Amino acid sequence: MLLAEIFNTEILSCDARQFYREISIGTAAPNRQILDNIQHHFIGHLTIWSRYSVGDYQKDAFKKLNELFTRLPIVLIVGGSGLYGKVITSGIDYLPFISKEESRDLHIKISFQEDLKKKFFEPSNYHRFLRSLEVLKYSNRYFSSYHNITKNHYFYLMKIGLNFSRDDLYDRINHRIESMLKFGFLEEAQECYYYRNLNALQTIAYNDIFNYFDGKISIEKAIEEIKKNTRRYAKRQVTWYKKKKNCNGSFLIRKMKL
Repeated sequence: MLLAEIFNTEILSCDARQFYREISIGTAAPNRQILDNIQHHFIGHLTIWSRYSVGDYQKDAFKKLNELFTRLPIVLIVGGSGLYGKVITSGIDYLPFISKEESRDLHIKISFQEDLKKKFFEPSNYHRFLRSLEVLKYSNRYFSSYHNITKNHYFYLMKIGLNFSRDDLYDRINHRIESMLKFGFLEEAQECYYYRNLNALQTIAYNDIFNYFDGKISIEKAIEEIKKNTRRYAKRQVTWYKKKKNCNGSFLIRKMKL
């Protein structure tokens, strides 16, 4: 927010869970005071019943950027959902549609012994391998040929990374969760409880607190699990952004002079 004040600009969020207005506390969305001070976009603009894909976000985000660049030379993109940031900064891969029937038939034909599968493939690599075969068979093109290598040419991009020690990061996570509880997370989750199967609610904190509502675990255990799973998610975020030359999820973009 300080950078937004310095550059007198606005913030475009790429945090996929902060899109949903009913779960603002559990996703640590900016509060009303922050939103009144700095204009944010893509915060609470959807309901948990909305169907919204990363492709939808890319289209909406570029439309918003085009609008913002008519009056602002610099815009900040902030958020921890790596894929949503990527579709703005690097584009999106448009793969051919393959029906479930075609996919199932191909998978039946490809049978690996379990020991060979475990030896040669990590689970994620194995599924990616199958997806590559699907694309090759039904489009006669290699998977890599669909990788989007076209960059956006109407703005410059600067990546900003923030580094914290593990202790500092874990302290921040603990403080965030304590603040969530203080400002009404339990009440918010209770209101969403009967819609727990919606995609928007398949996220950290809600799954654990729903187990508490179900009587499966105590409130103390639920809070412990939320903290543990948040630490794990933070670790995955760090791993993702380390691959992006130590960027931690914030982007400063400046319109090019045409």
